[in-house]
Amino acid sequence: PSLAALAELRALTAEMEQALSEGRRRAWAEADDAFHRLLLGACGNARLEAGAANALDLAGRVRLLTLGGRPLAASAAEHWALIEALDAGDAETARMTITEHRSRAAREMLALLP
Repeated sequence: PSLAALAELRALTAEMEQALSEGRRRAWAEADDAFHRLLLGACGNARLEAGAANALDLAGRVRLLTLGGRPLAASAAEHWALIEALDAGDAETARMTITEHRSRAAREMLALLP
């Protein structure tokens, strides 16, 4: 991602932390969604971005349904680790970090669905 995209990813992650510290879970979810959409857009692959848009929409709905029942602090820490890997140009660490992040979040959300 560009330096501008990395700066925006940092700002969104800080916004997530601030929202969580103030108990504003919906604002946290909005910043989290914006983070993932920006990350996809920064990849520069329009086909990937378009294909993932539906998955992001579905994940966003599940995120809102499960927002009150799951811990949220781990997401920001994982976002920071991803940003650090991207900034360092470490594609393998970035890949592993996002894979673990999405897997953990999916497990937490699915466990809360009826």
